[in-house]
Amino acid sequence: MMKHFKNIFVIFETKKQKFNFKTKHKFEIKREKFEKKILNNSKILKKISLKVFNDVNSTNSIKFIKKIKPNVVITFGVGLIKKKFLSLFKKNNIINLHGGNPEEYRGLDSILWSLYHKDFDNLYTTLHYIDEKFDTGKIISKLNIPLNKKTKFEHIRFYNTINCVKLIKNYLKKLIMKKKIISFKQKKIGRYYSAIPAKLIDISIKNFHLYIKKLK
Repeated sequence: MMKHFKNIFVIFETKKQKFNFKTKHKFEIKREKFEKKILNNSKILKKISLKVFNDVNSTNSIKFIKKIKPNVVITFGVGLIKKKFLSLFKKNNIINLHGGNPEEYRGLDSILWSLYHKDFDNLYTTLHYIDEKFDTGKIISKLNIPLNKKTKFEHIRFYNTINCVKLIKNYLKKLIMKKKIISFKQKKIGRYYSAIPAKLIDISIKNFHLYIKKLK
């Protein structure tokens, strides 16, 4: 797959949102340790060019993107993409990976909110086109986040990332083969969620463990 693309650029956004409540939870220590171990063994990271900007919508970021003239832009884990940024591309050239089902959960921590609500049927990874609102664009494809009795809570984000890779590989394969990309309008606009408070993550964890105990 990589050989079909001359250059792969990653823009890392350093801007962090501030909240008037605690969002950091102790389970993140285990999650970061596990993910760091996986990433340290990743060969693909050595093949990309990394650029760091405070905000992807900034003048410098946009100037850089204009310079490299990308065929496709894939966003993941960034803030709202603004109109000035979107105007650089055709609507079908900029897509987003969303950890969750945007028809029910938009915004931040969608998977954790789904677990908080015991909504296990909406544990998805979604690839969709970007428009001027949070997670409301046409959906290209979805994948369930697999859970079983051996799944650990701190590994869920990793499985979501694996889904992201699968969705993108399938999407890029179609582009390379010049196949039609089929998408569909969201049936409804899901509720927008902010970051989940740390004290509510305890409930998400409890609901998760009760659920996987029932699985085969």
